[in-house]
Amino acid sequence: MFCETRALAQEWTYRFLSAALAHADEETHVETEATPLTSARAASPGEVRQWAREHGYAVSDPGRIPREIREAFEAGR
Repeated sequence: MFCETRALAQEWTYRFLSAALAHADEETHVETEATPLTSARAASPGEVRQWAREHGYAVSDPGRIPREIREAFEAGR
């Protein structure tokens, strides 16, 4: 970067480094503060049944899924 005077070079350097520092702080904030978003879609009964069987719960193919199993599924999700 060429600047006409030393004062302009100092000002440009100061602003450039300040912007780089602000950008680095934003990246750090995103990495430490952001959490992954959960799916807004409700799980299908098939997914819940498969999860329950993998985790040792007894569920039948037809019929309703017990509330306890659904709550355990949501807690483990």
